[in-house]
Amino acid sequence: MKRSRAKDELLDHALSIEPEEFEQLSKILVEQTEQTNDAELTPFHGDGGIDIRGSIGREFYRAQFGVQVKQYTQRVGSPAMRNFVGALSSHDYQFGSFITSSEFNSGAIDVAEGEVAQPITLIDRDRLTDIMLEEELGVVQAGGEFEIDHEFWDLFGTSTGEDLVKSDAVPQADSFDVINTVIEGIDEGHRYKHQILEYMKRMTGEDWTPRQADYYPQAAWALGYVHKDPQGEYDGRQMRQWGLTRDGEEYLTFIREEDDESAQDSLLKHIQEADIIQSVLQYLREHTPISHDDLAQVIERESELNETTAKRRRGTVGKWLNMLPEVRQSRDGQTYKYEYLEKNLGDY
Repeated sequence: MKRSRAKDELLDHALSIEPEEFEQLSKILVEQTEQTNDAELTPFHGDGGIDIRGSIGREFYRAQFGVQVKQYTQRVGSPAMRNFVGALSSHDYQFGSFITSSEFNSGAIDVAEGEVAQPITLIDRDRLTDIMLEEELGVVQAGGEFEIDHEFWDLFGTSTGEDLVKSDAVPQADSFDVINTVIEGIDEGHRYKHQILEYMKRMTGEDWTPRQADYYPQAAWALGYVHKDPQGEYDGRQMRQWGLTRDGEEYLTFIREEDDESAQDSLLKHIQEADIIQSVLQYLREHTPISHDDLAQVIERESELNETTAKRRRGTVGKWLNMLPEVRQSRDGQTYKYEYLEKNLGDY
């Protein structure tokens, strides 16, 4: 397709993903364009409305930047821009950028181009799609023509176009302590599989396998705590990268501050919201109790997994279910059964 149509297609895709995913897209764009690995999504309420923060520079200089992201269809106005200017100043950023899927009205432009302490770059929908074409982010180019890079857009969302849960969004990791360790490792810059593997070994003292170094980031992704980044080069090979979502940053903050109650509340909320858990809970409400075999059948029906793989993963899904106060897991002979409770256990 020609450039103008490719820009329209990119904008359609950018508007079709969730707002949190648009922030992740913007972070990927900042990292790829500015050649920095220091960008991160801020926790909610973390930096007065700044969505992405980071730094650029190496030996001779280093500057901190803040980015505001708005997935809008209406124009960004001067109130939002004034709030952004205030956030940059109060948190000591040296410069900023405002990214939107829409446009800026004249008032917002006047604020950004006025006498502000920190220079601000405005990225509207036209400039956004131009940069994506230049960086070949979300598109591939060949012979002067563009095509949508479906593999890139598959980074967003845990369900397929047919509303089936993606195979890697059905968890294979059942230790939440290790999931927490992996989240912390990713935050510390261990973003590739082999880096994560070595971090897991060092922090737990256990001998993990490369396959398990896939399982645990995938589980954190299914929970909404990490996101997939485009592949990067590691040790001469192209490999998957991982980064923390805003919810992941917030969850990690709770853990580091030893706010166990908030961390537990966040974890339970994200287990409940995981696509495969939502599907199972809906079935469980209508057919309680269900057997371990029933659980495998639900997983097979609601996901990309075949019968054999669904049976293998039902144990982990069952352990995730057992974390929830509204589900009771109990022994049924040599296997398990699951019961949906009308009230949460906290009500008793």
